[in-house]
Amino acid sequence: MDSKEVFHHIFVRKNYPSIVDEDYVFDIFEKCIYELSPRIEHQFNEGIPNPHVLLSYIVEEYLFLMTPLNKNMQNQLLHDEELKQRLVHSISDKIFFNEYIAYKARPLISKYNPMISSLRFYLNFVLERIVNITSNNENETLLIDMLRKTFLSCLGVTSLLIEGFETEAFSTWRTIHETECIIKILFENQYVIDTYRHHIEYNMAFRNELNDKVLQQNLIDEIKMHLKEHSLKNKDLKKYIEYGWLYSIKNYEKNYPLLKLNFRNGVEYVANLNEYTYLYEMSSEISHASPILIYYNKPFFLNISLICLYESFFRIENIFVELLKKQKKEETNAYFNMRSSYLNELKIILAKEKLEFQKISKKN
Repeated sequence: MDSKEVFHHIFVRKNYPSIVDEDYVFDIFEKCIYELSPRIEHQFNEGIPNPHVLLSYIVEEYLFLMTPLNKNMQNQLLHDEELKQRLVHSISDKIFFNEYIAYKARPLISKYNPMISSLRFYLNFVLERIVNITSNNENETLLIDMLRKTFLSCLGVTSLLIEGFETEAFSTWRTIHETECIIKILFENQYVIDTYRHHIEYNMAFRNELNDKVLQQNLIDEIKMHLKEHSLKNKDLKKYIEYGWLYSIKNYEKNYPLLKLNFRNGVEYVANLNEYTYLYEMSSEISHASPILIYYNKPFFLNISLICLYESFFRIENIFVELLKKQKKEETNAYFNMRSSYLNELKIILAKEKLEFQKISKKN
């Protein structure tokens, strides 16, 4: 079997869109191998690049170039030898620099470390289950959607940590914390969800994103009316859109006398998670490119990111469990069996990490 036949078998199995011309791609494929092989053999003592990786680069480049064009333009480019040669050089350079000599940050933890592998296993199991949850209740559906996004963000933090991006991981935890506070409030006060959803519409109207301009203007007028009701000024409009739904919580003036339209004295305060204010503010400094982003202590931010991530995960997982209890028992047995086997392991891991963090803090 010659190289063209081998290529054909690989190409067919990929099931690419019909727009992808096999002969054209094969020609670039061969030329890239001839250009790349001497470079990688000289520097890494390897023969040829991974054919699947090479093919992926070529096809993605091809689709990016051809998809927006009409048939005539596509045919013109397919016969442009100068363009083909530029593609060969470009793809070869990308593979060499992205796959062989890519710069990597120095990670302090690997994906095989139980701190990472155990949590990722659990997160993957949760995400596999959450897509199967059904509910006729719109409020529960919103909570499930928010939980799913938050679990995905938790998975994202673990990916950042194993790549050596500790400050970026901690900054992403900040978003997780914001979302978990909102989820906690909405779960404990589900009558507020309609108002929260209405404030999403306010935000769309404010950003001029609604097709119905009459409805959009009515919503803006409604916002202005509510500003007057709460003795707020026009400069508070964005704050009201983002946090004004907190005013719909029963007896908020009595139960939350210090309530303000911001995160720290609003959402975090009502969620009763103010103990994280200092960490949240530290994470905000990173998000706003303060010196802490440039000159930072890698071990510290690894530890604090893991601790914050685990603690947030436990809180949102508890809410997920409460929603799961409303599903049919036969559909949730697998999750609860797994939970009884592995959740305590995660809690032990967190306890050990906290002890380690205390030792580091005392030492420093």
